[in-house]
Amino acid sequence: MLADVATARDYTRNVTTGADERQKLLSGYTSDTWGNLWRSTGNSPQLVAAFGCNHPLHFAPTVVQLDRDDPTNHPHEIYLVQVTNSPNDTATQGFEASQMIFMRDIVDGQGNVTSDTSFGTNGRITLRVGEAPRMCAITDAGGTNCLLDMPLTARPMGTPLAVLKQDGSGFLALSTWYVPAASGCGKGTTYMQIHQYTAGQSILKQALKVGDEPVTSPIVVGGKIMVMSSSGPVVINGSVLQNFVVGTATPATNGVSAEPFKVLGWTEL
Repeated sequence: MLADVATARDYTRNVTTGADERQKLLSGYTSDTWGNLWRSTGNSPQLVAAFGCNHPLHFAPTVVQLDRDDPTNHPHEIYLVQVTNSPNDTATQGFEASQMIFMRDIVDGQGNVTSDTSFGTNGRITLRVGEAPRMCAITDAGGTNCLLDMPLTARPMGTPLAVLKQDGSGFLALSTWYVPAASGCGKGTTYMQIHQYTAGQSILKQALKVGDEPVTSPIVVGGKIMVMSSSGPVVINGSVLQNFVVGTATPATNGVSAEPFKVLGWTEL
């Protein structure tokens, strides 16, 4: 295992006892290089998905919960976004094209976490590199037309960043993809994709080039979307046309937040 551990937490109130359940751990997720995604709820680890050795998992999945800001909005639904392979392992360069897979876990009244097999197709929405327009290197400004197909050699640079939509209906997933230089001695190119998940569909909203070298996954700092390059931080807001609106804190008592804060996006580690 090379991946970190991503966590899902409870953001609801116990209807029986009235106890505030926020921040109670629901489940932890990690991945291995045999292509297995694992879930742990305090008992023996459970296999969430087996993608096979041709799709090694070097990064933890993105964990997204729409009830993080509003406990009544899709309560106890855990969305996972898992990318396969990476540019870090040269032994896997000749493996199949990378994928980005959306999945959903559900939590019952007893706190049991299980996969939602009714989600997508057999529990998954799978996007594959090389399948435009759902995966693309560069789109037009509106994200409608794919101007440059994503090369089959593209690999994800890390766990995607999730940003909740303002209306709570879904989220945006920002991911960076590195394409090595064809000659083997250049710096290669990194592209960023912005996918929107809403109502059971994942749609590519925009794709753009963010560097003529490997760069990190995007982060949000001070309301700005940034990546790290060899020369330092790079702000890419001017090229991103999607709107990012901050959320609000989960109400603490009687609908009043004790410590107001704003949430743009997060990576649970």
